Amino acid sequence: MPLIFNALSLQLPAHDAWRVAYVIPALICIVIGILDLYAADDCPEGDWLVRRKHRAALRLTEQRGADVKTTDHLTPTTPAKPTLTTPTPDEEDETLVEEPFEGARASTAAVLAALSDVNVWVLMLQYALSFGLELAVDNVIAAFFRSRFGLDQTTAALLGSVFGLMNIFSRVSGGLISDALARRASRPAQGRILAQLGILTFEGLSLVTFSRVTGTLHGTMAMLVVFSFFTQAACGTTYALVPFVMPRTAGVVSGLVGAGGNAGGLVLNYVFKAYGTDMEGAFLMIGCVTLGVSLLCGIIRIQGRMLWHILSEERGE
Repeated sequence: MPLIFNALSLQLPAHDAWRVAYVIPALICIVIGILDLYAADDCPEGDWLVRRKHRAALRLTEQRGADVKTTDHLTPTTPAKPTLTTPTPDEEDETLVEEPFEGARASTAAVLAALSDVNVWVLMLQYALSFGLELAVDNVIAAFFRSRFGLDQTTAALLGSVFGLMNIFSRVSGGLISDALARRASRPAQGRILAQLGILTFEGLSLVTFSRVTGTLHGTMAMLVVFSFFTQAACGTTYALVPFVMPRTAGVVSGLVGAGGNAGGLVLNYVFKAYGTDMEGAFLMIGCVTLGVSLLCGIIRIQGRMLWHILSEERGE
């Protein structure tokens, strides 16, 4: 965007160039939206409508096959009895409802049920301090570089854009870390909680460190990359937990957690505004709050089990 603004400023006054600059990302969003509508799938397994039709046809075929008796290709051997297997606890932890809301709708009752779950509120608060913080920092980081180091608008914006560009791999890294700990833990869901605790803790520590090393541009940029990674990775670990909280109302939970992130962005923007030019103080305060909120991972309960269960199991208790 700074480069687009500079290019337009060669032909237009500055007060018009920044307005026209917004037209370009708007057109890109429209094109991507159309591509999503006509070229994308609902999920990796395909569109929900097609999957429901396929399952319905499969059930009908199986029902008809059960009624058909044939004597072709009979053998004197007695067919083996089918065996029923019970999923292990690990498999149960990682098993989700394949068709959410089959024949149901996201009703007021589903929303109220999600709002009555303390896990949802914890994830909303934690997402407010990850995605919400990301929104707030995107809004103030260029002004921070301008006021702290006396940079021009374009240079400050380009340096600040590093924070957003980290999303290319940092958010997905959070999901990968969560998956890795889920595989290694005795209980996969509790491994995901442990990933959330670790990433949020490092996010808080990196924010506190960032607030203390703004004396040099090089040190500031280095810590910006670090706290950007953990802030956005926390978004990934949060949504790695979302489907396990209330599988039958996963869509409602996902929407509420996302709303928590947007609300967090609004609140944290007011925090930066309240601190004024003392942005280091704002980062320090937010870092301390994040460290406190990370401890709420201890009360998250997934499928009846909490984080301390995995710790006690590792000790053999």
